[in-house]
Amino acid sequence: MSGRGEAGAPPAGYVLLGHLGRIFGLRGAFHFRASSPARGEALFHLHSVFVEGLGETPLDEVRRHSGSLIVGFVNVRTPERAKGLVNSAVYAPSAALRDKDPELQFDALIDLPVLLEGQELGRVAAIQGVPGAQFAQVESTSGDDVLIPLHAPYVTIREHAVELTDPPEGLLPESATQ
Repeated sequence: MSGRGEAGAPPAGYVLLGHLGRIFGLRGAFHFRASSPARGEALFHLHSVFVEGLGETPLDEVRRHSGSLIVGFVNVRTPERAKGLVNSAVYAPSAALRDKDPELQFDALIDLPVLLEGQELGRVAAIQGVPGAQFAQVESTSGDDVLIPLHAPYVTIREHAVELTDPPEGLLPESATQ
């Protein structure tokens, strides 16, 4: 059932928003430590999130208080219940975040195949870099790790794959293209 029981790992396609900080007030709310300002702002547009140890749960409140973000959950109403969730990670579906901040779209690429001329080179393992200069860390089928600049003109991001069209020589190791 939603929001009950022990829940560890988020479902596939969820991205980290941040962590629950110390308890705030007598209703079991928390200070929220966002992993980035954009991800903190995303909370204001969500109806539910996935919390480690709690599972998918509806948001009761999201507000600012003295420069901090405060978040409360429908299923957590007392400080005693909240105590066990301090420092828990909070996740949201990456699809729900893409419209709020275009930079968040890149998290949705994790686990997608990377294709060159229709052949799979590998899968996106992680996103690195800073906004405007992100790289996909690709675990190639040959076992090599390759960094692909996501803003390059030869990279096309599709819903179900990242496609490379005529990448420059030296970008991909020979073992990745064989």
